[in-house]
Amino acid sequence: MRAARWVGAALVAVAALGAPGALAAQRNMALEGQVTAGPPPEDPGTVLAIASSPERNRRKAAIEAQARVVRALLFVGVPGTVVPQAMVPDEAAARAQSPGYFEQLIEGQGFAPYVVRTQELPKQVEKGTTWLVTVNYVALRTALEQRGAVRKFGF
Repeated sequence: MRAARWVGAALVAVAALGAPGALAAQRNMALEGQVTAGPPPEDPGTVLAIASSPERNRRKAAIEAQARVVRALLFVGVPGTVVPQAMVPDEAAARAQSPGYFEQLIEGQGFAPYVVRTQELPKQVEKGTTWLVTVNYVALRTALEQRGAVRKFGF
């Protein structure tokens, strides 16, 4: 049953991206340390992104991919998603204003409540693993607003 779900998720990801070649290109960009857009999300308020990790341990690799996606959403943005620009426009200023908060959020795995799902994509690379990470960006943005790291939308 578990394998069937995984294969089904991979097929959905391939179909959503258009073709296996498109998914392979996304995966190659993710291996270079970039976070790329995944298929359109099924749930409103979430964003799907593809990231990779050179880690051989699957658990550590999944956590590293999650951290890369959250960091990209916060400080870079992920073109092709509903968060194409950084949620926090100036990383250095934000870290200076709340040094412990962002360190705990990213390096301390405080991002875990905002990660809805993480799925390993079929291996087509020599080193590392590639992951499809679903993040609840609305909850993440609300937490940043409550912390004062970003202004509320529209103000």
